[in-house]
Amino acid sequence: MKAAALLKKFERPPEGYGEVPFFWWHGDRITEEKLLWILEQFKDVPVEAFQINYAHSDTGGKSYGLTLASDPAISSRKWWKMMDFFRRKCAERGAAVSLSDYTLGSPGQGFFVDEVLKKHPEFTGRHLVWKNGRVEVETVPDSLDPMYPGVGEAVAETFYGAFERHFPGECGKSVNYFFSDELNFNIREFLWNDFFAAEFLRVKKYDI
Repeated sequence: MKAAALLKKFERPPEGYGEVPFFWWHGDRITEEKLLWILEQFKDVPVEAFQINYAHSDTGGKSYGLTLASDPAISSRKWWKMMDFFRRKCAERGAAVSLSDYTLGSPGQGFFVDEVLKKHPEFTGRHLVWKNGRVEVETVPDSLDPMYPGVGEAVAETFYGAFERHFPGECGKSVNYFFSDELNFNIREFLWNDFFAAEFLRVKKYDI
């Protein structure tokens, strides 16, 4: 592709390639008036979407500090109402919204992964360790096994499904993407479950 043709693509990027500001929803109280004022500052900027983020403190939690307090509190009724207001106002301007799972998406942080583990304790991670002169399987508290059958569906239903339930038909439109940061299952090295062993035998034709 010639330089001039490439430059045109940057000057007029196709839909889906606009700017996506990180929008931190903690600190000052979030109000409808404040959100409208912020959107007004972007009136001449080709914003594709606003990614809502939260930061974490340096205390609590199993991965890092717990998510900083906010008003409205994340996932509260007031929060969903504010999210709906912001989503609609962004849509009027041709932009979408999303939520980053940074500080939220790891076991022990008090959010959707813990909800999944509460419903499905069998999803708790296990790994192989060397103990007493032999290899043993050990459960890792506050961890998630990404290989366990059904775990992906459960996470999708709990986290992403909440947006579909609150905003029916809007996922893929005014809510059109999610950002996952620092994927962390709170378990490292030699992950293990019996399903993995069976699948290994099926594919490799020998017992691991």
